[in-house]
Amino acid sequence: MYLRVFASGVSSVKNSVVLLAMLVGGEFDDHLEWPMRAQLSVRVGKSLDPKSVVNMHCKNEVSKPSEDTPLAFGYFPHQLCEIVVMNDSLVLCIVEVTLMKK
Repeated sequence: MYLRVFASGVSSVKNSVVLLAMLVGGEFDDHLEWPMRAQLSVRVGKSLDPKSVVNMHCKNEVSKPSEDTPLAFGYFPHQLCEIVVMNDSLVLCIVEVTLMKK
């Protein structure tokens, strides 16, 4: 899995940093039950404040990835960047990824 970060937003979400979680195939995919459901949360910065956690909107069902597959979408306002950007770097921490059987 990896995160794509759109610092200037996208056409449907302006004035925000947009996060897109992508699922990639792996060596153990054949041992998992597909499709499955997912939940994903990302912490913005190092703060433990619950307001800094972005709960990403996941697809209803996740199929076995044959190539990079979109998994979840989330965003936060640019105002939050004033707090979490340090030395021109944005600190993101994946807090929780939960994959559940369908």
